[in-house]
Amino acid sequence: MADTASIEPFDAASRPGRITAAGMVVATMVGTGVFVSLGYQAAELPSTFAILALWVLGGLHALCGALCYAELAARVPRSGGEYVFLSRAFHPLLGFLAGWVSVVVGFAAPVAVASLAFGAYLNAFLPGLAPAAAGAALVLLCAGVHLGRGLLGKRFQNLFTGMKVLLVIGFCLALLALNHHPQPVRILPAPSDWSVLFSMDFAIAFVFVTYSYSGWNAAAYVSGELRHAPSAVPIALLAGTALVLLLYLVLNFAFLRSIPFAELAALPDKERFATRAAENVFSGRGEILANLLVLLGLVSSVGALTYVGPRISQAIGEDFPALSLLARKNRNGAPVHAILVQLLLSLAFLLLADLRSLLLYAEFILLLFSFLTVSALFILRRKEPGGQGFRVPLFPLPPILFLGTNLWVMLSVFNRHSAETTVGLLTILAGLLFLPVALRRRNSPP
Repeated sequence: MADTASIEPFDAASRPGRITAAGMVVATMVGTGVFVSLGYQAAELPSTFAILALWVLGGLHALCGALCYAELAARVPRSGGEYVFLSRAFHPLLGFLAGWVSVVVGFAAPVAVASLAFGAYLNAFLPGLAPAAAGAALVLLCAGVHLGRGLLGKRFQNLFTGMKVLLVIGFCLALLALNHHPQPVRILPAPSDWSVLFSMDFAIAFVFVTYSYSGWNAAAYVSGELRHAPSAVPIALLAGTALVLLLYLVLNFAFLRSIPFAELAALPDKERFATRAAENVFSGRGEILANLLVLLGLVSSVGALTYVGPRISQAIGEDFPALSLLARKNRNGAPVHAILVQLLLSLAFLLLADLRSLLLYAEFILLLFSFLTVSALFILRRKEPGGQGFRVPLFPLPPILFLGTNLWVMLSVFNRHSAETTVGLLTILAGLLFLPVALRRRNSPP
């Protein structure tokens, strides 16, 4: 086992560049959320226009966040995401809590959600296989890949992400072109839609959308390992987010055109609406096509989350001697203990939680810390006015829009789902128990 000081993270050929970084953004975003959200949204919102408006608003929210994180990454060019940004802008205590949340929840919980969905869709091919067991096998596979040589992990991610994007595009086009009984979808509002847009149900439904878009900040977590990072991070964040926004709009429009709205809202197994849409359009072959699409997409998502998440644990281990084990790398330059910690947490979430509760629990915490992180941009601009590199255009409009949307959703979720949010807040506070140990002989971050 090599120490962090004696080994480079990757050789020049295997270090991720702009394309791989953008692929990570796409891979972490296009995963579980878009294939489990629509059924829940249709059950709560009686309007196809309101549902499409959710996805537009979610995309704009993600783009505003991506702009802010791109400037933060330019100002603090180090892997670690919220951990390094909040430590620099506010205080190491807040940075440590952000890192704690990222380690315990921010990546392990989404890995578990994606793996549970993987198992549910694989069950169509292997009905005797428990979804949790199939999900656990996927988690172990991705961890093994990213513990190996960096070039292997890079090729693995590029291959599955490329296949995912091509298959999603092909699936959308097929749903639109081969649908001989299209359902009505309103793209302009009716008078009754305005009350829906400002309802509590719309805000709660927006949680599933923000979860579907989560991952727009993926490249910021690994900025220290990217080739040409000053240009790679903004390009990856913005190009990846814009591509996903377009994909989500077309995909959800295609789904709504393929399933009668009343049937969609009444589906007993709401996570399987993609299969139902494909069955309506492709007859008997629909289930196979939809399941294959989702399965390949989820492999890409779990792989990207398995790569990105441990880089935060690694940064914490570099700064806190008591946690230095997290920074240790193997002979391939992979943060081996950080990957194994995330692996164990993901398996625990996979076995102990149901998909919907896990999603709400994780997303509330992620929204809270992304709110604090975008707020940090105002602090850093005042403390360090001469920052170089990428700067947010039309500042301060994008961060204000992002913060306002985040606050609205967090308050709505807390009001409607207090149990999940309370557990989330307790998870944050639990990080304080580890702080006295972590602060012993703390290193100064570079």
